Amino acid sequence: MGAILWLGACGSDVGLLAGRPPEPPDEPEPVEEPALDPIEEAGHARYIDKIGWEEESASTDLGLPSAKERQAAAAEAFFAEGTRYDLHLSLPSSSRSSLAIDRFEWVPATLTVDARSWDVEVRLKGTGSFRDLSGKAAFKINFAETDPDARFHGLKRLTLGNMMQDSSMLHEHVAYWLYRHRGVPAPRHTYARLWVDDTYYGLYGVVETMDEQFLRRALPDDNNGNLYEANVSDFVSGKTRHFDLEEEDGLYVPYEDIDAAIALLEATPPEDYVATLRGLFHFDLLLELFAIELVTANVDGYTMFANNYMAYHGEEAWYLLPWGHDQCFEWYRDVHDYSRLDGRLVTRCVETPDCLALLDARMLDLVADWEQGAFLDMVTATTALIEADCVADPRAELACDVAHVTRFVQDRPASIREELAP
Repeated sequence: MGAILWLGACGSDVGLLAGRPPEPPDEPEPVEEPALDPIEEAGHARYIDKIGWEEESASTDLGLPSAKERQAAAAEAFFAEGTRYDLHLSLPSSSRSSLAIDRFEWVPATLTVDARSWDVEVRLKGTGSFRDLSGKAAFKINFAETDPDARFHGLKRLTLGNMMQDSSMLHEHVAYWLYRHRGVPAPRHTYARLWVDDTYYGLYGVVETMDEQFLRRALPDDNNGNLYEANVSDFVSGKTRHFDLEEEDGLYVPYEDIDAAIALLEATPPEDYVATLRGLFHFDLLLELFAIELVTANVDGYTMFANNYMAYHGEEAWYLLPWGHDQCFEWYRDVHDYSRLDGRLVTRCVETPDCLALLDARMLDLVADWEQGAFLDMVTATTALIEADCVADPRAELACDVAHVTRFVQDRPASIREELAP
């Protein structure tokens, strides 16, 4: 389907939004008010800002949603299940030259969707999945770099994943849905077919960038802390090199909060470990993340590799959040094969009888929920949406195989129950 874009009117009636409406006459004639579509009108923040929607009082006086509410509605519609977009990215020759020298340099580009264009800044992304522009390059897109007011469906940034390590092109979409369904803050995800300078690059995963906007949405009551992207890093002395600070708001001194957490964890004896985790982390969400990673057999996440996750230190607690889940739903790993675990928080958990019992119970609850049907229904619908584009992707390096995800989702609950049976 095509992208939903702002189609708001700019007629004289809209001018009333810049200030308070005039006092009505003594005997006003009945007027039928036109319906306002908050999704369409929130699609581009420059329009919203120029007519005063960013002022909370203007919206309140008229009984209408605030700018943030309207932008949030636009983003929610953009990431709705069943959506797929056509994106056209234009890179000037100077930008191409710069990216050939430094893939992480932000360069100017133009993004066009349904005949509407945005001036953006882009850079290439990826480590193991990195490809340059001669292959299926992945991109980060910033809409607000040159114009701080600019938004795309209420969003400042987007991430376009090339899904090069996922033959199904389903893994991240399915995993993030499951996390959100189970209450774990996780990015939203949809799909797009991408053209770069009129060359078709294939099907991409469009991922909500984990930034300050994500924190406000996912953790509305605790979003002023430090957000780190973790690559082969852990809450262990000597293994913190690749905690990269993404967002901070002055609540804690960056990196000193990681060192303090590590010092507390490493000083905790086994008998007190669960109590320490409860005091330091959002323990319920931590257990849920462990359970989902183990049951989905994510071999490149926190539990098995201390990799591809976000660590967020909020005012209330630390959180581990999922990110980069492209290598799951494929290998039927035993969840009690502890030799495969690497993340120190989970290895100490399974070494502690009380924590292990809680984790096993959480995994059984997960597969019981899994079998209720909504999860498989989503997998089936998404498979139908993208399979043809997956098969036809001109720059994919793996033959499309969407069927293995459905098989895994159908078969995994029984294998988990058998393994965890008393």
